Amino acid sequence: MDNKYRNFMVFVCCSLPSCFVAFAVNRTARRPPYLLPINKTVHLEINKSKRQIVVFRGDAEIATYKIALGNKPTGAKEKEGDMKTPEGTYHIRVKNPKSHFYLSLQIDYPNESDAADGLDSGRITKSQYKAIAEAIKNGKLPPQKTPLGGEIFIHGGGTARDWTWGCIALENKDVKQLYEDIDLGTRVDIVP
Repeated sequence: MDNKYRNFMVFVCCSLPSCFVAFAVNRTARRPPYLLPINKTVHLEINKSKRQIVVFRGDAEIATYKIALGNKPTGAKEKEGDMKTPEGTYHIRVKNPKSHFYLSLQIDYPNESDAADGLDSGRITKSQYKAIAEAIKNGKLPPQKTPLGGEIFIHGGGTARDWTWGCIALENKDVKQLYEDIDLGTRVDIVP
């Protein structure tokens, strides 16, 4: 069955709201991942001190998972190699099915606030700040090779201890569930 016929049948067989969702999903699937709309219904909260990630749909908590953090979990990430997990509001920008740690979801660290702190402290240049701010403004992954660091993922590999270089680790079965259920653009709040 070709895609046009299948899409038409979905439209005919479903109620109008369901058809709108199917059409919207089909339309966004053809767009580059960094241009996907931000999912405003589902969001994640990573609580570093509780070592947990909570999935919310609106205000309702729908799932909680145990996590592990960077080797130095206290405080916000400030620079490449500091082994800290960032703090702030980010979005899922990349889904990697071939991760070294089973599956992974990349967040858009550094965000504009991280870049402003980096500029104020002299860790990055004005042009690096502008490149980060422009990427965030356009819903793209910011430059990953600045002195602020980058390549922060939610990935598998286990939660027995804090062991990552700043990423958020889950048990493989848990990251598989997140990977399947979380869309690109989903908001991620990381709190101390």
